[in-house]
Amino acid sequence: MKKLSVKITSVIMAAAMLTASASACSKPSGSSDKVSSDSDWFNVTEYTIGSQYNSDDYEYLYSDVVTYDDNYIYYRTDGLKNVPDDFNYETDDYYDYVVQLIDVYDYEGNLVSSNSIADELSKLSDNSYIESYTKTDDGLKVTVVAWDDDYNDNYYSAILDPATGEIGEFIPAEEDDIASLVDDGSQEQTFTVGEYTMTTFWISNDSSYSYEIVVTDKEGNNEVIDVRDYLPNLSLYDISGIFDMGNGTALIIGSGEGANGSIFLTINLSDFSVSEYEEDMSWLDNYIYNISSFEGVGAAVCNSNGICKINFETKQLDSLFSFDNCNVNRYDVTSLTPISVTEDRVVMTGMLWRPSIEEDGTSEASVLMVFDKAESNPNEGKTVIELAMMSGYDYAICDAVCDFNENSDEYIIYYNDEYTTDNYIDYGNNDDDTDYDVIYEKAQAEMANQLAIDVMSGDGPDIIFGGAMYNQLNNGDYLIDLNTYISDNLNTDNYFANIFEAAETNGGLYQMPLAFVTSGIITNADSVEDGQVGFTFDQYVEFVDKVCNGTNPIYISSQIAFFIEAVNEMWDLMIDDNGKINFDNDAFRALAEYTDEYVFEKVSEEDGELDYYVMTDDSEEKPATTTTLGSINSYINEMLSGTKERVYLGRPSYDGRGPLIMSYYSIGISAQSDSSDACLDFLGMLLSDEYQELIGTAGSTPVSRAAFTSVGQKFCDSHNRMLERYRRDLSESEIRNMGMNPNEAEYSMIDDYAELISGLTCWYTSDSAINAIIREEMPAYFSGQKSLDQVIEVLEDRVNTVVSERG
Repeated sequence: MKKLSVKITSVIMAAAMLTASASACSKPSGSSDKVSSDSDWFNVTEYTIGSQYNSDDYEYLYSDVVTYDDNYIYYRTDGLKNVPDDFNYETDDYYDYVVQLIDVYDYEGNLVSSNSIADELSKLSDNSYIESYTKTDDGLKVTVVAWDDDYNDNYYSAILDPATGEIGEFIPAEEDDIASLVDDGSQEQTFTVGEYTMTTFWISNDSSYSYEIVVTDKEGNNEVIDVRDYLPNLSLYDISGIFDMGNGTALIIGSGEGANGSIFLTINLSDFSVSEYEEDMSWLDNYIYNISSFEGVGAAVCNSNGICKINFETKQLDSLFSFDNCNVNRYDVTSLTPISVTEDRVVMTGMLWRPSIEEDGTSEASVLMVFDKAESNPNEGKTVIELAMMSGYDYAICDAVCDFNENSDEYIIYYNDEYTTDNYIDYGNNDDDTDYDVIYEKAQAEMANQLAIDVMSGDGPDIIFGGAMYNQLNNGDYLIDLNTYISDNLNTDNYFANIFEAAETNGGLYQMPLAFVTSGIITNADSVEDGQVGFTFDQYVEFVDKVCNGTNPIYISSQIAFFIEAVNEMWDLMIDDNGKINFDNDAFRALAEYTDEYVFEKVSEEDGELDYYVMTDDSEEKPATTTTLGSINSYINEMLSGTKERVYLGRPSYDGRGPLIMSYYSIGISAQSDSSDACLDFLGMLLSDEYQELIGTAGSTPVSRAAFTSVGQKFCDSHNRMLERYRRDLSESEIRNMGMNPNEAEYSMIDDYAELISGLTCWYTSDSAINAIIREEMPAYFSGQKSLDQVIEVLEDRVNTVVSERG
């Protein structure tokens, strides 16, 4: 991005000083101009685990890694073969169809061997399961728990030869077997720490929770550590990891009673004593569930940017491998676990969850992903475009990035995930009385301020994804007006053009919605007037009283939270003819009066009073529900959810408006970017029917009408296929009890929803800094301390000050 000399107000600069530190193991803010000739590049090869199985032969089948060594990776594959229609559950053996295998792969993705262990387990007991897998010099040790007729648990173990898949005889666990060394403990995980393996056993009784740890050296000698012997008063609920810190010390990361965050303990590997670790570990708080250990490396973190070695001496993460140095779907890779890291090769494995219009909405696959260092970087000399992912990684967007990077001769997109709210929240310093709404609001405001500063100065990202909720960015000084792109490149008849129009601010479209969700109230058609699209406040009071029997279907955490949400939902009514914020209007006053009279603070049932917002039993057919409809599938399911005709209306508002539009899928392009044409090319990719359909499949409603129709019809077909399967064995009432609607979906529902969407005009707008001011000032009116006029005067003064300081 080019550098500009721009005067930025001192107040915003001061706010930026409050921001949290940048994510560890990430590149500096601001993109590089060109990819350098000496930068590394890794080619990516993906292998699907279990591809040898024909999915048509199984009701379900999935594989997951259980352990690995220098030569092999061991996967447990579980599933169920197709059960025949004439299967008799009383006389036939269900377990004949249960699949349980151990598949062994090498690091080149080749299937080395496979063993169907289910047959072996059935010989031990009708009720047996695999307790653990342990690497040994002879192969993979499989330990099994088998329950006898008297409900006694008996342990057996056998060795699997990875090269042949043959498994030895299951024999009773010997006295030195780790499963027999701990009384009344539940075995959990095994960790490798230097030359030791450490297996954790959870110990519980009526008054406390703790752990015993079996330490095994290379010769097979065992040492049992009982944490209670060293820390008898510590309640340890969980151990998430044990890692080598160097200098003969292992670090235990866990959680327990009264712990504000995580508990850190150390094991002295010379005498296996345990003690509390007193050093500050807040620098590692955000990564404790992403730690792995590698031979020759030690403890490392895999985060959204890459793999980093944990340096306990400097309290920093030192980069080992950056995902910028390969063309991989970033959404995919954040689901994987690294199992081998060297200078020339990185190997990761795990389960991928990709959007698919199937019965569960996803397709899952266990994969082995190998990154091999290339002799040279094919992207040398390309101009870097920086993409900020404000709402997290998304499969469709990340897939488009891979496509763009692969096909562009001049540009490459790098990710920047510094501008996320979590980076500005210190969860470890919050106590039990913390108001997380306030903390989240503050973090959002700080993050948005920092982003605005960086964009204005030319140090920020070229593209912003997922920032449509941040109203302060909607200014031509920050972002390009994309209305020009629409008029030059799009046939608006092919899109829901009203969604683009609703997203405008002062006549400019600064963040284009690629997809959207809607929010409103579902109720029976005969509960409201014909043609009604929403509720005025008076209509809603009557609706709650008569139709909902006094129970408000809008669940909200507090009176002020409801008020702030309602202001954001009617934001267009808070802007005057000159484009300035104005709370001295009929809509704001009507909302304040309605909230004061009809929305009450939640009260504790311990005080002998009922919660105003009572949640009804899920088995009951509710007279009305408040919902946010993400995908077209959500609309289909909601419209089929009752026994009567259903309608979808807006939430209560001053003017009785229809359902609300919200967008987490949006693109904004920096007005300071030198690569704006390339950024617009990327936007064009995301607006194509191909990517619009992928976005719609993932759970949002696409702005492309063709993609909307195609995805909607596929959702209808999927619903009806699953319904047909259920009807073979279940009654209508049983289908309802399973949460499945017994009615078929029709394509006409897609047309109905498209017609409803075409009439929507109301855009949800949020400004965290303004929300915080409302949160501070409005309670004085609700408590009777100030009049509404007095509060409005203070609000407008403070809000206008903030807005003017932004420039």
